[in-house]
Amino acid sequence: FLLNMSGPSPASLLRNKLLPTVFDQAQCLRCFSSHGASTSAPASSSPQSNSNNSPPSALAQANSDTAGQHRRRNRFYKTVTVLNAGEAGYQVALDSRPVKTPGRHPLILPTHPLALAIAAEWEWQKSGKPQPHTMPMMSIAAMAIDKPKPRERLIEDLLKYAHTDVTCCRYEPGKVADRQAEMYSPLLAWAHETLGWSLVASDSIAGPSQSNEAISAVRRFLEGLDAFRLVAMEQLTATCKSVVIAAALLHGRLTPAEAFEASRLEETMQIEEWGMVEAGHDLDIAEATTRITAPSIFVRLLLLDRKAQN
Repeated sequence: FLLNMSGPSPASLLRNKLLPTVFDQAQCLRCFSSHGASTSAPASSSPQSNSNNSPPSALAQANSDTAGQHRRRNRFYKTVTVLNAGEAGYQVALDSRPVKTPGRHPLILPTHPLALAIAAEWEWQKSGKPQPHTMPMMSIAAMAIDKPKPRERLIEDLLKYAHTDVTCCRYEPGKVADRQAEMYSPLLAWAHETLGWSLVASDSIAGPSQSNEAISAVRRFLEGLDAFRLVAMEQLTATCKSVVIAAALLHGRLTPAEAFEASRLEETMQIEEWGMVEAGHDLDIAEATTRITAPSIFVRLLLLDRKAQN
């Protein structure tokens, strides 16, 4: 939904200036070098021009303005802005009132790009109570700040996936096993070389038996993540059923599309053979796409301010 937004800033700012940079790092640096001086994003500012500098048609502009006015009339706030909170970071404000998390903590975000993304989620709410399923960035940030689950317990829960990681649990020799080896063996090799994870694969019905050293290496990686990245890691791991795929996403070894393909290899082969189950596979695919893409973009947005400064 973020990729199809139109309307007033920060939604238009995110669509035209920020989201393309998530997929094109060079363009990212160019965008923020020209836009980096801004410390707030007034919701009343006009939409940015498109890449070829041609003005939008009068009809398109009128439709956009009408949609934005309709949304604002039917919700409890009118404007969304991004405020500079000094060294603490940035805040999203509704009618100049800073947003708080469900746990009543201030929503302080470490980078301006991430604040813009979350502000766009608030801007695009239509009416009534905000819908959490349309605000994946806000949900991740709130969980990182509120910490509903103690950090150590969260790490312990993630470590359990290392014993049943989808990249390590293989089929008996055959077509599926061949596809698994082709897709997963390079990821395990990368994890070993880059992260020091000596995870082993097995086609045993009991699953692979991972060494204490391998599990300790995964623990050290998780303990080194800050609160925002740890929550993103949790969502990615739970969705992909793999700490290896999740870590590869965080490090940029995989794109969201590649991670999706790797995490759903068995389902994809079932669909190839038996066809897609309507209102089953398609809904699973939609949910998994959101739950993989959102934290992946979230982590990239944590880096943009730092990279722009360098």
